Amino acid sequence: ERPLSANQGEVGRDVHEGGAHAWIVAPPGRPRRIGSPVSTKPPGSSSTAARVCETVHLLALAVWFGAIAMSAVVAAVVFPLMRDLDPTLGAYPAYTGDHAVLAGGHVGNRVFMIADIVQFACAMAVLGTTIALIGFLGWSTRRIATAVRLIAVGGAVLVVSYHLMVLAPRMSQNLAEHWAHAQAGRTAEAEAARGAFNTDHPKARNTLAGTGGFVLIAFVAGAWAVQPRRRDGLA
Repeated sequence: ERPLSANQGEVGRDVHEGGAHAWIVAPPGRPRRIGSPVSTKPPGSSSTAARVCETVHLLALAVWFGAIAMSAVVAAVVFPLMRDLDPTLGAYPAYTGDHAVLAGGHVGNRVFMIADIVQFACAMAVLGTTIALIGFLGWSTRRIATAVRLIAVGGAVLVVSYHLMVLAPRMSQNLAEHWAHAQAGRTAEAEAARGAFNTDHPKARNTLAGTGGFVLIAFVAGAWAVQPRRRDGLA
C-alpha cells in the first residue's frame, strides 16, 4: 500500500476496490492510504448542497418579507382610498353602517389571505433549510452571525405561528359574521362583530411588524454570513 503524496491532497482519485468505485480524498499534509475508510461522496458535494440550501433559505426569507411588506402597503392604501370614494355597495342594501369599511375589508381580506399562505410556505422553507444547514451541512453555531440567524428565525416562526393558528382564524370568523349580518341588514349585530374584529386589530398589526422585523434581521445576518471571509490578509 502506497500513501498519496502531499501534492495529491486536494485531488480526488477514483479507485476500484472490491467491485465498487469510491473517492479517496486526502487533505494536504495528511495522506490517506488506499484501503483505509474512504468517503463515497464526490469532492464538493456537501459544499454544493450547502450553497443550494443557503440560496433557498435566503430566497424564502426575501419572499416572506416581501409578502409582509406588500400586505402592509395594500392596507395603508386601500382603506383611505375607500373612505375618499365613499361607496355604496349593492350587495349590502339594508346595511346602514360604513360601506367604505366593508369594501376595504373585502379587498384587504383577499390580500391578507394570500399573504398568509405565502408566509406559511416561506416559514416552512426557512425552518426546513435551517434544520438542514445546522444538522447536516455545517453551520457553525459558534459564529455570532449564526446565533443571530437562529434567534431571528425562531422569533419569526413563533410569531407567525401565533398569527396563523390563533389570531387569523378568530379575526376571519368575526369578519365573516360582520359581513353576514351586514348583508342581512342587521346593523347592530354587524357592528358588534366588527367591534370584536377591531379588538384584535392592534395585535395583528404588532404580529405583522414583529414577524417582518425578525425576517429582515434573519435575511441581513444570512447575507452577511455567506460573504467570503478574508484569509491571509486577502479578500
